[in-house]
Order: sequence, then C-alpha cells, then structure tokens
Amino acid sequence: MDKIIERSGCLTMFLITMIIGNSIVALLYLAAMENSSEPYWLFPALTALFFLNTTFAIAIALWFKWGIFAFILSNLIILLLSVSFVVRIVTPTLAVIEIIMLFGAVHWGDEQKSWLKFH
Repeated sequence: MDKIIERSGCLTMFLITMIIGNSIVALLYLAAMENSSEPYWLFPALTALFFLNTTFAIAIALWFKWGIFAFILSNLIILLLSVSFVVRIVTPTLAVIEIIMLFGAVHWGDEQKSWLKFH
C-alpha cells in the first residue's frame, strides 16, 4: 500500500488559494473579453493560462514536481504578457507574488521540506 505523504499547512493553504483564485480570475478574464480594447487574442490567452495554473496547482497537490516548474513558467508568461500590453497592474503583481509564495510554501521547514516529497 502506498504511503500517505503529509502536506504542510502552508502548502495546503497556498494550493487551496491558487486553485480557487486562478479559477475565479480565469472566469473574470473570460467575462471581460468582449469589452476589451487590448488585442483580441490577449484575454483568451490569459484565460487559458489562469486555467492552466489551476491545473498545475492540482498537479502540485498530487506531488508532481513538474507542476511546480509549469506553474512558475505560466506565471512568468502571464507576467510578460501583462507588462507588454499593460493589461492591469494587479495581474503582473499577482504573478510575482504567486511565484514567491510557491517558493516559500515548498521550501518551508528543515527536514520536513515539501520539496523533498515531490516526485
């Protein structure tokens, strides 16, 4: 039988926040597509990236290390698109905060670091 891996409280709270938060932001971008003056492809791209972030957060919850790298990469792409097209100041700020929070949640502790539990 597989051993159950315990997750730290910080990582659990981060994952819950990211799953709910990225889903809500994706739906907000989806709703705002029609009233946008930005390029027609920008909001669908950001919507897809936020939905992908939700998927990557679930992968992190299932202890897949690739979910961490994919989450960081998608947030860097969101940051790049947001800064390039000046979508909103909140979007690039949140992208940076999410990366910092993920790093902190994964590397919290000494012997019980979550990073060591990923496969």
